[in-house]
Amino acid sequence: MTEYDKLIKPYARKLENFIAKKMGKEIPVAVRHTVNAIWEGKEIRPKVYQEKKQWGWEFKIYVSPGYGHNDVIKHIDKFESITGCECTFISLGKALILRVIETPIGKKYPYNIDDIGINDKEILLPIGYDVHNKLQTFSLDYTYHVLVGGPTRTGKTNTLKGWIHTLLQSPLDPKVIACDCKKCGFSYLKRKIDLFTTVPEVEMALEEVEQEMRRRMDLFYEAECETYKEYQEHYHPIRRIVVIIDELGEIKSKKAIAHIDALLRLSAATGIHLILASQRPSSSFLGKEAKVGDLKSNLIGRLAFSCSSKVDTNMVLDQYVTMKKIPGRALWRTTDDALLEVQAPLFERRKYE
Repeated sequence: MTEYDKLIKPYARKLENFIAKKMGKEIPVAVRHTVNAIWEGKEIRPKVYQEKKQWGWEFKIYVSPGYGHNDVIKHIDKFESITGCECTFISLGKALILRVIETPIGKKYPYNIDDIGINDKEILLPIGYDVHNKLQTFSLDYTYHVLVGGPTRTGKTNTLKGWIHTLLQSPLDPKVIACDCKKCGFSYLKRKIDLFTTVPEVEMALEEVEQEMRRRMDLFYEAECETYKEYQEHYHPIRRIVVIIDELGEIKSKKAIAHIDALLRLSAATGIHLILASQRPSSSFLGKEAKVGDLKSNLIGRLAFSCSSKVDTNMVLDQYVTMKKIPGRALWRTTDDALLEVQAPLFERRKYE
């Protein structure tokens, strides 16, 4: 250790911290000190770029040659300790994104249908509450199909129940079809929706939906219409159809997957939407080995709950992300590929029975 390190450096750091506090930049200084401490004694240190956000700070870290993102991510506890904030890492190409959340999201929000903004123009579904305690929603009119991923007890099925309740309250009166091979998830809804609980039943239901899709395509062709909205405007009303499949990994049927593939590729313009949910989105039909095409490419909406590994979050979001293990905490990938962190509303179904 040099004389500078012994005598001058501690005072220089105190002065830097004092100035940073006066300028409201304690967190950027703390993050840079932590990065420098991790690379103490190394000749080349990571490059760090910072940007102030409404919710806190975002840093782009480019690690030194010969090192990987995990060499930084494994020190997440240090970053949280020194900043006193929640931290999230996102691997985005060569850059490692560090988000330091100064305004934490609440851990419990009750489902409130009045926050959703239900109307007779589009189908809106709730995603979750953001750092400003505002409920974020998405429209099936623009999202078309959705993939939901996350381990058991993280909020996945609870969110699907909330979505079904929202669909049933919509003045557009969409037809709701639910496929649940574990049987118990939506059993209380069996008199309100079309519920299928075995693989043969699911195959039959998906086949009928695909037939309806092709019937509508023929109608639009004859009427020279491009979408169901145009057809409704000039001819007859067409009822929207929303197919929700929970525990997608349990449907080990090539026939069912073929129907799903066709619907994902062709149904958006016909007013038919798919919502697919799985504990492990890395199951074979969503991986590179899928034989019926890349099903994910047509799943525009992506919602990832506290996945157990970065591999699983990548399968849902196409980005490697470290996530907090908080029930109901999720990341939504928007249409412009940005990531929005939310706390999904807690749907207590007995309040609405």
